[in-house]
Amino acid sequence: MLVVRFLFVFSLLASFAQAQVIVDGVDINQLKEGTICSIEISEPAPLNPLTLRLDYGQKSRWADRKMAIEDPETGKAIRFNSSMEVVNFMIDQGWEYLQAVYQSPKTAYEYRFFFRKKIQAVSSNP
Repeated sequence: MLVVRFLFVFSLLASFAQAQVIVDGVDINQLKEGTICSIEISEPAPLNPLTLRLDYGQKSRWADRKMAIEDPETGKAIRFNSSMEVVNFMIDQGWEYLQAVYQSPKTAYEYRFFFRKKIQAVSSNP
């Protein structure tokens, strides 16, 4: 019985681990199923940190910090080491990867990734 309780508590904690993706104080995991978002990532130079802007349709100025993914506990922007870390983060949070577009401006490598909030499968059993 103790093992069953442990497994229940562990699975409950694991479900909370992927519960929030915060952008400007909004948990975008609470948006309706099928919502599409884009993440623009700039990697200016090997020693500079990457910057990202997550757009789910919110009203925000383009250069505004409020388009960053925030730590739910501190409210500060999460610092990612690479674009693939961002992609894996979103997938781990229950978003489906759709497409990536590469842009090559003169000052930075830029990528735009598109994700869709996963749609829960509906059982067709009567």
